[in-house]
Amino acid sequence: MTQQEGFRPAGRQSKRGRCTLCGNVRTLTKAHVPPKAAFNQGNFAWGGTTSDNRLTYGRAQLGGASRYAHCNACRAITSPWDDEYIRWAHCFAGHLVRSPLKGLRAQIAGELDGVRPGRFIRAALAGMTALTPSLIDSHPDLVRTVREGCRLCRRKRSDSSSQSRPTEAVPTSKAALMRSQSTWRETSKAENGPRRHGLRYLL
Repeated sequence: MTQQEGFRPAGRQSKRGRCTLCGNVRTLTKAHVPPKAAFNQGNFAWGGTTSDNRLTYGRAQLGGASRYAHCNACRAITSPWDDEYIRWAHCFAGHLVRSPLKGLRAQIAGELDGVRPGRFIRAALAGMTALTPSLIDSHPDLVRTVREGCRLCRRKRSDSSSQSRPTEAVPTSKAALMRSQSTWRETSKAENGPRRHGLRYLL
């Protein structure tokens, strides 16, 4: 069975290997792609291709799609980004379920306040590194940006490292996530806290 770019072959996963975010060989943690709380908790089977390019699938597993891909240190970095991804997922799903236009039109428009697109994108790209281990070799600058942020962000963090900023509370329970799916205004907007944005979307 061969491994293609972006497509993982079926089989047992090793708990020790090369971290797809930092490149170090360490004990790996299980990375759920997408995050487990973003509706990724059911049965799932990884697939692959045979030498004659036929699809094959491994045994179904419980607990959603996941790979041993990130070391403990990198996992600690990516966890806060998953919270933003989860909020987006619950928000979009909630709007689709509650919309009075459900089933009546091809697209549903909406607007979100207080979102953090950067965190969402970094969470999505971190998931891509778990699914495509060679990404760290083919696009090292991109993976470094996922892990450390862009150069401008790194410079800003370095300049403000001497100033302590209040940590913004993030809802962690499913109930809190569902309550915040419309506007996410329940989290405090501290004056010195992370910048948030408005977002218009089509579903």
